[in-house]
Amino acid sequence: MEARAALQPYLDFANLLDQSRELPAPYTLVGGVHGLLFDELRAKAREQFPVPPDVQSKMKKRGRGRIVGWLPDPSAPGGGWRLDILFLYETFYAVRETARRVADTLSKSPTNRPVSSIPIPPRAGMLKVRDDGTVQRWHGVYEGFLAQLERVDARRISRCPICGKLYYAWRSDKGACSPKCCNNWNVLKSRSPEKATQYKISRIREAEARVKNTESSSP
Repeated sequence: MEARAALQPYLDFANLLDQSRELPAPYTLVGGVHGLLFDELRAKAREQFPVPPDVQSKMKKRGRGRIVGWLPDPSAPGGGWRLDILFLYETFYAVRETARRVADTLSKSPTNRPVSSIPIPPRAGMLKVRDDGTVQRWHGVYEGFLAQLERVDARRISRCPICGKLYYAWRSDKGACSPKCCNNWNVLKSRSPEKATQYKISRIREAEARVKNTESSSP
């Protein structure tokens, strides 16, 4: 339960933008049109992951500039990270694409059959320069997400067949992300050609059984 709870903020992060939208890779972004995409992502991040007041006041006192994004994570000092907008998009893209590839690959794999590998999107990451001039790799949101993947059953990470959101199926037969989507999914399944064929066969068998019972009971 603890591992699933720790993974959930990352899936919420990956769902900030509609899953039906195909997004450009960070290294292909050009022109002002992507400024609108950045602004939308930043607004969604602020809404979904508001900065705690005590952290926000400390950041302002330290003069670290405006807070453009916040992602809670139990492994991070202070509970989260402040992300500049380009790095926010790069991180969002990497988390979303990795989660989608895990869900899509494992959902197509037969139960208990091992998957040799799942390619994940390239990500440059960020480097921090220490006071002595040496360089240190910045470990942040994406690394935390990969660490959580190592603690859960990744076969339970799925994409909702109704709304497309990524979710963790805490029950193996949980077919959609929410009760509303589960109801819609059950209705759609009941109307599928396969179900219609099954119902038709059942009705024929029931009719045949009734005829047999009638014949056997007749003098």
